[in-house]
Amino acid sequence: MPVSYIDKIETKKHLMLVYDDIEKGREVEFYFIRQGLEKNERCIYLTHDNPKLIESDMEKYGINVRYYKKNKMLHVYQIPNPLEYAEGILSGVENMIKQFQIDPKIPFRIVGRLIPDVGFEESISVQHHIEKIFHASFDNFGGSVMCTYDFSQIQSNNMWRDWLAKLESCHHATLLNICEQSQVKINA
Repeated sequence: MPVSYIDKIETKKHLMLVYDDIEKGREVEFYFIRQGLEKNERCIYLTHDNPKLIESDMEKYGINVRYYKKNKMLHVYQIPNPLEYAEGILSGVENMIKQFQIDPKIPFRIVGRLIPDVGFEESISVQHHIEKIFHASFDNFGGSVMCTYDFSQIQSNNMWRDWLAKLESCHHATLLNICEQSQVKINA
């Protein structure tokens, strides 16, 4: 069960959440955020949507968004698509990460994904490349990250099994919340 696994996180982890129901996916994301806030970890939520909509959903879930934002513990960022950066994708990703102003001395959690729609071969390839680079240097990173994937986007291509396997190889654990079944897969 994804939630029970999240309860046990003691050290920094690079997680992948795959869901087929956006509401159930949000519940897991927000649970991850709430657990971090309760542990005095700075939490960052990355979205390609309007941050106010995400904050409203967080409030409905029971997260006191105003309080945590006021205390600089919760940040919801609307991020651009790095595929559209004129200076190149990797430069775009680096610039985006700099805006988060992460202090490695303060434990933190990040939820989100950089490429908005991974239903196309080019976009999933770029996302996988980013995940691979990030995971290879993860030990130098000072927090936990939950990368989120809508299964319907991945499944839209007939190579979805290969994509899912490649993405799993770039994470410490995979949290599956698909077809009303939940499970956790610890990746080797």
